[in-house]
Amino acid sequence: MPHCIMLIRHAEKPRPGHDGVDDAGKPDDLSLSVAGWRRAGAMAPYFASLAGSVHARSLCRPEHIFAARATSMHPSTRPRDTVRPLADVLDLPVDERWSHEDPADRFAETLRNFEVPVLVCWRHDELPGLARAILRDSGVPGTWPDDRFDLTWSIRRNDEGWTFLQLPQLLLAGDRVEVIGNDQRQSTD
Repeated sequence: MPHCIMLIRHAEKPRPGHDGVDDAGKPDDLSLSVAGWRRAGAMAPYFASLAGSVHARSLCRPEHIFAARATSMHPSTRPRDTVRPLADVLDLPVDERWSHEDPADRFAETLRNFEVPVLVCWRHDELPGLARAILRDSGVPGTWPDDRFDLTWSIRRNDEGWTFLQLPQLLLAGDRVEVIGNDQRQSTD
């Protein structure tokens, strides 16, 4: 089986002036919005069942799940909250050993060395740098737009090397088919 690393942004967060909620429905601005919890729930069958059939060439059923660790700078639990329903279905722990404070190249090296399919839920502003560090390439969009929660980035290694693909999740009403375009590429100047 080709090596498979899947990157997702945490699910929808509360808009300014709107409350987030925890998994019990109690107010928690550091957690997801109601839409975010819907996406988190929809990702469980997306990765647990559909990955190997509908998207067999692009996605894999994860055997290890990482979520960005909360820090004093980013105290949100959204990355963990996003993957917890999937982790529960797959009976996997959520690995929170890494955060934005850790060097991206060290985390990328850890991911490249995994022998099983890996899912990483991260903060959107850090995802392009992490993808570039994994690929050792700048062929990924330079930014992840603030309003996009509906994509999966698939990075796979086969006999020819590493490949990068963007996949629209299409899990919730309003999810877009378009991927992040070339106008979102980071300048290499």
